[in-house]
Amino acid sequence: MKTLTVLTANLPSGYHRDLQLLKEDLFRAFETLCYCIRMAALMLSNIEVNEQIHRSGMHINRSALA
Repeated sequence: MKTLTVLTANLPSGYHRDLQLLKEDLFRAFETLCYCIRMAALMLSNIEVNEQIHRSGMHINRSALA
Protein backbone atom coordinates (compact mmCIF):
# COMPACT_ATOMS: atom_id res chain seq x y z
CA MET A 1 0.00 0.00 0.00
CA LYS A 2 2.88 2.33 0.76
CA THR A 3 4.24 1.71 -2.74
CA LEU A 4 0.88 2.67 -4.22
CA THR A 5 0.77 5.91 -2.25
CA VAL A 6 4.34 6.90 -3.09
CA LEU A 7 4.01 6.19 -6.81
CA THR A 8 0.66 7.91 -7.28
CA ALA A 9 1.16 10.94 -5.02
CA ASN A 10 2.52 13.36 -7.63
CA LEU A 11 1.35 11.88 -10.89
CA PRO A 12 -0.12 14.11 -13.56
CA SER A 13 -3.56 13.20 -14.81
CA GLY A 14 -3.72 10.45 -17.40
CA TYR A 15 -1.68 7.31 -17.92
CA HIS A 16 1.76 7.19 -16.36
CA ARG A 17 4.45 4.55 -16.90
CA ASP A 18 5.15 4.31 -13.16
CA LEU A 19 1.72 2.76 -12.72
CA GLN A 20 3.14 -0.33 -14.42
CA LEU A 21 5.26 -0.80 -11.28
CA LEU A 22 2.08 -1.19 -9.25
CA LYS A 23 0.75 -4.13 -11.22
CA GLU A 24 2.76 -6.79 -9.40
CA ASP A 25 1.86 -5.42 -5.95
CA LEU A 26 -1.82 -5.08 -6.84
CA PHE A 27 -2.03 -8.60 -8.26
CA ARG A 28 -0.33 -10.00 -5.17
CA ALA A 29 -2.69 -8.06 -2.90
CA PHE A 30 -5.70 -9.29 -4.87
CA GLU A 31 -4.47 -12.89 -4.63
CA THR A 32 -4.08 -12.51 -0.85
CA LEU A 33 -7.56 -11.03 -0.62
CA CYS A 34 -8.98 -14.00 -2.53
CA TYR A 35 -7.30 -16.42 -0.11
CA CYS A 36 -8.71 -14.48 2.85
CA ILE A 37 -12.22 -14.57 1.41
CA ARG A 38 -11.99 -18.32 0.82
CA MET A 39 -10.72 -18.85 4.35
CA ALA A 40 -13.54 -16.72 5.81
CA ALA A 41 -16.11 -18.67 3.79
CA LEU A 42 -14.68 -21.95 5.05
CA MET A 43 -14.73 -20.76 8.65
CA LEU A 44 -18.28 -19.42 8.39
CA SER A 45 -19.55 -22.62 6.78
CA ASN A 46 -18.19 -24.66 9.71
CA ILE A 47 -19.44 -22.55 12.62
CA GLU A 48 -21.58 -24.48 15.06
CA VAL A 49 -23.50 -22.89 17.89
CA ASN A 50 -23.26 -24.64 21.23
CA GLU A 51 -26.95 -24.60 22.10
CA GLN A 52 -26.31 -25.34 25.77
CA ILE A 53 -24.08 -22.30 26.20
CA HIS A 54 -26.41 -20.18 24.07
CA ARG A 55 -29.49 -21.06 26.15
CA SER A 56 -27.69 -20.56 29.45
CA GLY A 57 -26.68 -16.99 28.58
CA MET A 58 -22.99 -17.70 29.37
CA HIS A 59 -22.05 -16.25 25.97
CA ILE A 60 -23.16 -12.75 26.97
CA ASN A 61 -20.37 -10.36 27.95
CA ARG A 62 -21.82 -8.99 31.18
CA SER A 63 -19.17 -6.25 31.53
CA ALA A 64 -20.15 -4.83 28.12
CA LEU A 65 -23.76 -4.51 29.31
CA ALA A 66 -22.86 -2.56 32.45
